[in-house]
Amino acid sequence: FINGFSTAFTPQIIKYYAQRDYSNLHRLLTRASKFSFALCYLMALPLIINMDFILHLWLGDGVPQYTSEFCQLILICTIIDSTTGVFNATVTATGKIKAYQTCISISFLLDLIFCFFLFIFELSPVIVFGSRIFTRGIVNMFIGMYFTQEKAYYKAMDYSFKVLVPVIVTVIFTFIPIYILGLYTIGWSRLLLTGFSSVLITSSCVLFIIMDKNERTSIIQKIKARKL
Repeated sequence: FINGFSTAFTPQIIKYYAQRDYSNLHRLLTRASKFSFALCYLMALPLIINMDFILHLWLGDGVPQYTSEFCQLILICTIIDSTTGVFNATVTATGKIKAYQTCISISFLLDLIFCFFLFIFELSPVIVFGSRIFTRGIVNMFIGMYFTQEKAYYKAMDYSFKVLVPVIVTVIFTFIPIYILGLYTIGWSRLLLTGFSSVLITSSCVLFIIMDKNERTSIIQKIKARKL
C-alpha cells in the first residue's frame, strides 16, 4: 500500500527537480511525507494495540513466541519508512546516488553488526529485532535528510519542523489515550473500542496537527463540495 502511494508522487518529484522548481518540490516532499505517515499510522495503530488478540484470532493458541512483538516492530518500522520514503525518490531523481546508496548500505551493515553483538550478550530477540528501528529507520532517516538537503536544497531543519515535530506530537496525542482505553477492555470490545477511537482521534490530529492551514482548508472545501 505504501509503495503504491509513493509511486503516485515520484513522477512529480522527478518533474519538479528536472525543472529546478525547488519551491514546489519542497512543498511536495513535505506533503508526501505527512500524508504517507497519516495513511500508514491510521491503519497501523489499532493493529499495534490489538496485535495479541488479532494473532489469537488468526492462529488460535498456537501463536509462536515473540510473534506479536515482531509484528508490532515491523509496523513501527513501516511507519518510519513511509514517512521518510520521499528521500529515496528525491535523491534518485538527481541521478547522483553513489554516495547515498553507499551510506544506506553501511546502515544495513550496521544493523547486522548490532544484531551480532546483541546476540553475543544474549539479549532478548525482541531487542535484537528492534535494533532495526535505530539502524535502518532512524539512521536512514538522517542519511536521507542530509542528502536531500545537499542534492535538492531541502533544509533538514525545515523538514524537522514541518514533518517530524507534527508527527511526533500526533503519535503522543493518539497512542497514549488509545493505549489507556485498551487497558480497561479485552477481546472484541477492546478491538472495536480502540479501533474506532484510533480512527477518530488520529483523523482529528491529522487534520489539526499534521496539516497546515491551507491543506486543512482545501480538505474541508472538498468534503463540502462532495456533500453538495
